[in-house]
Amino acid sequence: VIVGAPSLRLKGDYLAIVTFGFGEIIRLLPNAPEVAALTNGPLGIKGIPGDAGTVWWTFFAFLFVLWFLTRLKFSSYGRAFEGIREDEIAAEAMGVNLAYHKVLAFTISAFFAGVAGGLYASYLQSVDTQTFNFFVTFFLLVAISLGGLGSITGAVLGTAIVVLVRIYGGFLEKPYPAYVGYLGGAVVMLSAFAFSAYIRKARRLRPVVETKHLIFGALGVALLLVTVFFRNEPWMTQTVQFFGLRKILLAVILILIMIYRREGIMGRAEFSWKLIFGPREDIPTEEQRKQDAWLSNPDLNPDAAKKEDDDASA
Repeated sequence: VIVGAPSLRLKGDYLAIVTFGFGEIIRLLPNAPEVAALTNGPLGIKGIPGDAGTVWWTFFAFLFVLWFLTRLKFSSYGRAFEGIREDEIAAEAMGVNLAYHKVLAFTISAFFAGVAGGLYASYLQSVDTQTFNFFVTFFLLVAISLGGLGSITGAVLGTAIVVLVRIYGGFLEKPYPAYVGYLGGAVVMLSAFAFSAYIRKARRLRPVVETKHLIFGALGVALLLVTVFFRNEPWMTQTVQFFGLRKILLAVILILIMIYRREGIMGRAEFSWKLIFGPREDIPTEEQRKQDAWLSNPDLNPDAAKKEDDDASA
């Protein structure tokens, strides 16, 4: 409520800037001498019981959040939230109370953020101002943007990818010969090129390969050829090591998502077995093809031909 009420008239980038500002205020405020007796200042709060930080508590909280957000998304409140996100003026014209729903959205978000922070603090058994720094916000933005801005399934998928990169991406920061980095860059470029072409072909977009994607693929091929033909050169065999490469990789992923697929992997779609094993809705069925043929050539429709004969005889 404290953050939501002053931000009612803001939206888009301005709202993001204000929330970042409030986040920094809340993070730095416990270090003030006036409240250090309560928060223990920069040393933080120690000795937090670790019972609530177990895997089972976290798992059940995760299931509850999924259930609640799914129910919320398809309720009248969820529709109002989506309407405000798409067009505030249109939503207000349809009778949506903007101030009420904005504050409600902030309150619900803050509640679940508090639950997550409590579980995390119980897991660490301590908490200080450096626990929730800027990088935590950055990782959340990458996860949401990568998975899908309008999808609960996408948020889970994006979070899983970010966590896997952070936990198991340590090998990226180990010392390697330089040609390994060139080869990895070529593989990433060619994979992105192939993935974009596949997506456009699956969605029946023309052309299948755009010019900007073709340039990206050509750079990947060039990098691959340089790696193959100059592998034994001294500048290729020297050992290099990049610290912080995991954060750089996540930043590059965020940039590519913003350029090539702003809606994220899932977009606004949700996971369902029909989505995986069901028929493609964008491919017409045999009945739909017959109907399209009848519309273009009425002679193929026996019912239409019979009606024309009846009209002619009448």
